[in-house]
Amino acid sequence: MSPEFHERFEISIDIEDAKERFVKRIGDRVFDDLFEHSVRKDDLLKAVADELGESYMPIFAFKTYTRQNFYKTLEAIEAAREKLVAADQLSLGRARRENVTRR
Repeated sequence: MSPEFHERFEISIDIEDAKERFVKRIGDRVFDDLFEHSVRKDDLLKAVADELGESYMPIFAFKTYTRQNFYKTLEAIEAAREKLVAADQLSLGRARRENVTRR
């Protein structure tokens, strides 16, 4: 594996800058693109709000709940993952029940 861009050109990266970039990527690519295709976005945002101890408001976006804070973003990722795993297990259970009733 080749070294990262900043390593090849000996560019130092501030940890706070790296955290900020991470938070933006997660908000833009993961929550806005990936997760919304797996389960309903409202369900994910409810899980995020619950995990962060916030009141769920359907008009709020992911970034509103995390306030673009690195640690809140990590908590939100964890909450979303748990919601996705639960949704997968639920759909798997339904599929198994449907399979059994078809026999």
